[in-house]
Amino acid sequence: MPMGVSTGHAAVVIANGSPGSIAAVRSLGRRGVDTIVASDLTAPPSARSRHCDEFVPLPEPTDPDDYAAALLSLARRPDVRTILPGREQDIFVLASHRDAFADHVTPFWPDFETVRETHDRLSLFATAAATDAPIPTTEPLDAVTDWSGERIVKSRYALLTDAYDRAIPSRDLHKPPSTVYLEPGQTPDRQALVERMEHVPVTQSYVGGTEYSFRALYDHGDPVLTSQIRQHRGYKYTGGASVYRESIFDPRLERSGRALLDALDWHGPAEVEFRRPADGDEYLLMEVNPRLWASLSCDIRAGVDYPWVLWRLAGDDPVPETTDYETGVGTHLLRGEVSYLYSLWTHDCPLVDPPSPSTAIRNLIASFRRHPDCDYFSPSDPWPFVRDVRLAIRSHLP
Repeated sequence: MPMGVSTGHAAVVIANGSPGSIAAVRSLGRRGVDTIVASDLTAPPSARSRHCDEFVPLPEPTDPDDYAAALLSLARRPDVRTILPGREQDIFVLASHRDAFADHVTPFWPDFETVRETHDRLSLFATAAATDAPIPTTEPLDAVTDWSGERIVKSRYALLTDAYDRAIPSRDLHKPPSTVYLEPGQTPDRQALVERMEHVPVTQSYVGGTEYSFRALYDHGDPVLTSQIRQHRGYKYTGGASVYRESIFDPRLERSGRALLDALDWHGPAEVEFRRPADGDEYLLMEVNPRLWASLSCDIRAGVDYPWVLWRLAGDDPVPETTDYETGVGTHLLRGEVSYLYSLWTHDCPLVDPPSPSTAIRNLIASFRRHPDCDYFSPSDPWPFVRDVRLAIRSHLP
């Protein structure tokens, strides 16, 4: 047995309310793996699954040391083989304490320097440029002199912490504010944007069109599984996290995704996000998520079972040699679809024209007829869906 390989029979799935965690729990539970749902939420939907064997509460991930200590206490258990991260805070803590975790479980995630590079958009795009990957024009806010084009402002970092930038006033881990869409031709209030973002953010040329993602599981630089998704709808009509997506395959997207992860000498799961402009055929890199992704159910339904293969790799077990999967498989996030419709009336973007409500509703109905599967809903495992609906309603009550 290679050094560092754990033979435990349980997996820790970190749940944060993302539908990716319930997909992982169901995937592993159906295969007979003991699943431990760990979360800072009181009762995440995945903990209500019949495939969840145990729920362990975690502290909020604001303090990285406290959060790492709680996860390490799970890693020390002899029954735990590995840990599956689902958000940026999780992967930051696991990567920054990688050696400590490696004493107890098989760490199927990148090292800290790789995570830092993917979380820093300027560093990531420099690596992408070296692979000749197309990227949108991206530069620090304080370097821009011409505001005549269509631009957005977003955080330089996927996660805010002074470990990445000393200008950030706290070592606590927290997500950055959402993207700001600028009025074309107007010079923004730079100081206000810096204060909003807590550091000097980046500006980026706005890229319209369709979002795509390349998903992969790597084993020390070698791809084991790959898949691709086209996003049809996000939480808002401007995009955002996927609420309706469909499995596809394009060899150009495969080459672009692999080239970047190869250059990063990747290890573990990753989602590489791209946009293809409506008037072009190039895939422009947007970001890399160094963890399991929220729309994991679509890959699993298409035949690419990332949690199960990761589990087997962590135990040095053989994995299937084929990486074929079914294209044209679609899944929805129901509360996300509601959010999408809500954005048509409440969200205003100077760079994107929303569809008419009637068109949006017709498209939504047609998509459910074509692809009725939903992330949380399962007739044989209904309680995660019920819990998710309750949480969604509660979040909108005064």
